Amino acid sequence: MDRFWSAVVAWCDESGVELESSESLRVVEHPGLRSIMWPSCRSLADGRRVGLSNVVLYEKAVGVAMAGFGHHPTA
Repeated sequence: MDRFWSAVVAWCDESGVELESSESLRVVEHPGLRSIMWPSCRSLADGRRVGLSNVVLYEKAVGVAMAGFGHHPTA
């Protein structure tokens, strides 16, 4: 799973997709909202975050899905 998230970050950097600041994750105090947001994002050491919207962009561009959560087009 870590390799997948790392690949998404690398693709975003190479493709010019701007990642948001992870600061907005740290300020969420509501437990219910935090329980939704935290598992759907990864905070990076440089202060940015990568999220599921970035994953969807990556999956569409590269064709590699996140195990168990991949984007599956509907017919």
